[in-house]
Amino acid sequence: MSNKVLKFSASWCVPCRQLTSLLAAMGQEVEEVDVDVNEELAAKFGIRGVPTMVMVDDAGNEVSRLVGSKSTPELTKWFMQ
Repeated sequence: MSNKVLKFSASWCVPCRQLTSLLAAMGQEVEEVDVDVNEELAAKFGIRGVPTMVMVDDAGNEVSRLVGSKSTPELTKWFMQ
């Protein structure tokens, strides 16, 4: 059983682009979800601000959530949970 991460962002969001670069540098795989394109999925998870990352289990249930820009140590700790 493995969790996947949905990264809710928007093309106009500068912190979202910074987070994308940081995740790439860390080698972390996430599924990008543009809140302006996929409003239904954003609503399902109650996304109120971007960037927001939601870790989900195999059944699509939320396991954990991280909101806003974070440092590499904070991201590493969150991914290791």
